[in-house]
Amino acid sequence: GVAIRTDGVTVACKRHVNDITAMAQRAGAIETRELFDDDLRALWSGIADLSAANIDVTNAALLRISVLPTDLAEAIAHVEERAEAQGASAMISAHAIDGVLYAHIHGLQQALIPFQQELVERWRHSHVLACDPVLKADLQVWGEAPESVDIMKEIKQRFDPFEKLSPGRYVV
Repeated sequence: GVAIRTDGVTVACKRHVNDITAMAQRAGAIETRELFDDDLRALWSGIADLSAANIDVTNAALLRISVLPTDLAEAIAHVEERAEAQGASAMISAHAIDGVLYAHIHGLQQALIPFQQELVERWRHSHVLACDPVLKADLQVWGEAPESVDIMKEIKQRFDPFEKLSPGRYVV
């Protein structure tokens, strides 16, 4: 199933709902529903907020991938296909307006390292937000490093030489 939430001015939200309903019906949707109040809260409380990064990292990882909004559907399909090819499962939450997707990947184990490398090569901005700390040491967790990474490391070293603040991190 697919759940879509609209926020903003009532007239604009109604137009979005109408447009989304029409697209879903053209794509063969069996049912569409508009939810309000308690039903709406119940639905969204049952959907994991993957951006919260409060996941059990045993055999799992949380990734954030940023793409152009026009590439979001392709990125979602790519993550799902690659996870399945590795025998893993992917639960995805995406923000269509800004092209950000959060993927909770379960079952990758050691395959997380090549999985993340492939995502970085394909989408550039793939970040591992949470994973097994043992694997994290060998991961390119921040995706493609920015040109300013050396300056960030120097600032971190200068202001926190004993790594007391967010040990092991130099990018926020």
